[in-house]
Amino acid sequence: LYSVSPYFFAKILSELPFFFLLPLSGALLYYHGCGLNDDPDKFFIYCKSSFLPIVLTLILTYFAGSGYGIFLGSLISDRKVLVTLLPILNVPMMLLSGYFVKIENVVGLGYLSYISCLKWGLNAAAVNEFKDLGIEITTQVIGSNGQVIHLKEDIYEIVKEQFSLDYSITASLAVLGGLYLFF
Repeated sequence: LYSVSPYFFAKILSELPFFFLLPLSGALLYYHGCGLNDDPDKFFIYCKSSFLPIVLTLILTYFAGSGYGIFLGSLISDRKVLVTLLPILNVPMMLLSGYFVKIENVVGLGYLSYISCLKWGLNAAAVNEFKDLGIEITTQVIGSNGQVIHLKEDIYEIVKEQFSLDYSITASLAVLGGLYLFF
């Protein structure tokens, strides 16, 4: 009949519309539904002359996750074994995204966070949402002499420290594209 390559490329081409439509429809629903930043420049990020929408973050995360699934499917031929192993392999990737647990607190497995497409998608989305938002959080602390001290900190710095956001949006998108190509 035909070899694996034509089948694989036909499969990828037939799924390509869904790779764009599902993240786009999801972004349109939750972005405004959750009350995220309504600034059009945040929904469609303009980085110098290139056009990088937040939708691109979702699409590349979707691509990278799909590539990860295809990679695992090619390694494990038995469907029952694959369905059993997927949660065992995906839960660490979710934990290593930095959303549930700080990556620094995961002992011995922190280096695996670099292959987690969720980490890079979260990084790009959080930097997009919170950077240059201009919200300051004021905390009142009582000093040793009983005096009230007001500490002000930008919300982006708090989120950056909490989620270990160490990379720019462009770098995160580049890594997501690289993960898709690698897997």
